[in-house]
Amino acid sequence: MSELSEAARDLLPRSADEFGTVGYWDAFYRKRGDAVFHWYVDGARGAALVDAALADVNSSDGERLVVNLGCGTCEVPRGLAERWRGPHKLRVLSVDVSEECVTRSRAAQQSTDLVALDFEVMDALALPDVADASVDVIFDKGLVDALHPRDDDASRRSVGKLFATLRRVLRPGGCVVLVSMLQGHIRSLVERACDGAWSVDAAPASTERATLVPFCLRLRCEHETLAVGDDALTAGQRVADWPALWRAVDERIKARQPSTTVRVVELSVGLRGRRNGLDAAEEVVTRLRGAAGVRWATEPKPKPLAFGVHAVAGAVVVGEDDDADDVRDRLGEALGCEAVDDAASTSSESDGGEEAPLRMAWPEVVSVRSGQVR
Repeated sequence: MSELSEAARDLLPRSADEFGTVGYWDAFYRKRGDAVFHWYVDGARGAALVDAALADVNSSDGERLVVNLGCGTCEVPRGLAERWRGPHKLRVLSVDVSEECVTRSRAAQQSTDLVALDFEVMDALALPDVADASVDVIFDKGLVDALHPRDDDASRRSVGKLFATLRRVLRPGGCVVLVSMLQGHIRSLVERACDGAWSVDAAPASTERATLVPFCLRLRCEHETLAVGDDALTAGQRVADWPALWRAVDERIKARQPSTTVRVVELSVGLRGRRNGLDAAEEVVTRLRGAAGVRWATEPKPKPLAFGVHAVAGAVVVGEDDDADDVRDRLGEALGCEAVDDAASTSSESDGGEEAPLRMAWPEVVSVRSGQVR
């Protein structure tokens, strides 16, 4: 494995759930040191997205307020300080649960005469120190993705809490700028949280062609419907057809993706013990789709074997320097698969009313091939 891959592996969590812990992020930013880490878009592009949203929010007589959720060490605040021209003063409040990154960002990014940059340790899902109806624009790039690795009850409660907070702190006409990779489970969570109370417009967050294209959703808490335009999805009506919205998003993502030849590793995950049917396979699929840093050439799906037993199959896009076995091992570790094939596959499982545990064999590399992707 290359030196870069080793460094990246050292920063990755053992499971996607670690993204929701303060300890992981404090350790992450200690390892990064003073190096700035950009999620999805850099500081200049993020600042441009916020600046455009501010221009669409009715101007107040006093100071404008932007809240930067899960700020990390990104340079969006600095980008806003460099580009903001008034006429009103601007305050940018950047919040994160990691004191490590807040301390580093506070030291690295300075206010100007027109723009006050504040950095605070705060729960982005609750924003306890932010007043009701006080915020012009809320900016998030990657927080929703990182905290919600799957569409389950915990994620639904968390996203519901976040949207209730956004609705509380936004001033009338205020805007949420959400930059996301818009994976399938994130789309489901956003769709459920909007529940007809938010209008949405959307466009690619980056102006460059890329293999992975982050998307920018702009949400306003208004009872309106969504209409599909040419360059963006134009707010104006309540979202009545979410599948149409996501198809339009996919078309624009695909248009920005270069067509390249890639290496594809086809993998299979077997099930052990008494939980080996379709329901168990679908749970494994959900876990795989939530695995961080994985690009699927073929989305994982249940694979029927015999007598009701299922496995899970999928294909992962890998870099030229990535070893197929390393990719397999990273997924196995993230899933909590069993590396040793023990004979007592059912001896420790309950014979009572309790549900048997989900047990997964170590992923198997089925093939390594070349493929064309956009």
